[in-house]
Amino acid sequence: MAPYEESTRVPLVISGPGVARGRTSAMATSIDYGPTILDLAGVPIPADVDGASLVPTFGGGVPSGWRKDFFGQYASDGVTDRDGIFQEYTEGDNKEIYLIDVPSWSSPRTERYVYIRWYDLERSMTKREYELYDLVKDPYQLHNLLATPTGRRQHADLAAQLGKRMAELSSCQGATCRTTG
Repeated sequence: MAPYEESTRVPLVISGPGVARGRTSAMATSIDYGPTILDLAGVPIPADVDGASLVPTFGGGVPSGWRKDFFGQYASDGVTDRDGIFQEYTEGDNKEIYLIDVPSWSSPRTERYVYIRWYDLERSMTKREYELYDLVKDPYQLHNLLATPTGRRQHADLAAQLGKRMAELSSCQGATCRTTG
């Protein structure tokens, strides 16, 4: 639910006949599960499927042409203008109870950077909040490079470039989503 490394870097273990032992640093996302299962079953991957088979990563290494970035997104119930808080009604008494929820966000993540656009559904473009982290220098995402006016000026070109890539990744479909960025 969150655009931070602890939430997005979830280990995946695959074992079975024909699966070579090894470890890879290839970027994989949940959209790759279906193509991987189809590939292992010997079934062709349909052209309209976004992900890529992880079979070429088995045994370690990163195949040539493998993705170097991906698009992450979370669409929360915050669309009711509660900025990340959604309402839930208790059964029978019609009283509102408010629970904290993660606001919606969209984010491209590259091998080095993660750029996060918060309140993507709840707020207009001018009222959204932004974060940018250099994962090489700041692997725990503690220092938002866009937190100050100086940081926003210094990193404006990079933020614009990542914003453009976010638009490309969020609109790709099928086989076009399997190519590198």
